[in-house]
Amino acid sequence: MCNISITCRGIAMSGSKRSLAMALCCLCLLMSGNAYAEKSKKEKQCQKTRASIEKIQKKMRAGYDLKKSEKYHRQLNELYKKEFKHCM
Repeated sequence: MCNISITCRGIAMSGSKRSLAMALCCLCLLMSGNAYAEKSKKEKQCQKTRASIEKIQKKMRAGYDLKKSEKYHRQLNELYKKEFKHCM
């Protein structure tokens, strides 16, 4: 096995330490990409939830009876919980 020594900011690193440092850098890059994908998914879910809230509110402004009132309020309550989870 070849023992190559490099200097990084004044610190000498052997081949095995260099490999470990490279592996850690790769792991950090992979994790940051995963976090971005998760954020994007969360934003899409937020937009979808807010669109559903607006749709129900529009129906409520058009007028409704008691039975639909209970249904709309129940649906809005669940959507507000989802909105808090995905949008805050």
